[in-house]
Amino acid sequence: MIIADTGFFIALGNNNDNFHQIARQKLTTLTEKLVITYPVIVETSYLLLERQNQQVQFNFLTQLTKGSIDIFHLSLFCHFPKRGIKM
Repeated sequence: MIIADTGFFIALGNNNDNFHQIARQKLTTLTEKLVITYPVIVETSYLLLERQNQQVQFNFLTQLTKGSIDIFHLSLFCHFPKRGIKM
């Protein structure tokens, strides 16, 4: 599994990004599935809309529905595993 952050998707969505070609090359040569979290989805979606356009944002969100990217579900326990927080 490869954990992807917002920067990777921003580079993919922007032909003028300094890392666009590297991100595209990595995407085509991946042998493992990408994994992201909901905060990454929200941040990426917002930044693609602000910096690019609605079509680029839509392309990103559509890709999530195709099953090529796994979404890791965060929980409160993931953030505070040793703090004794009771739910």
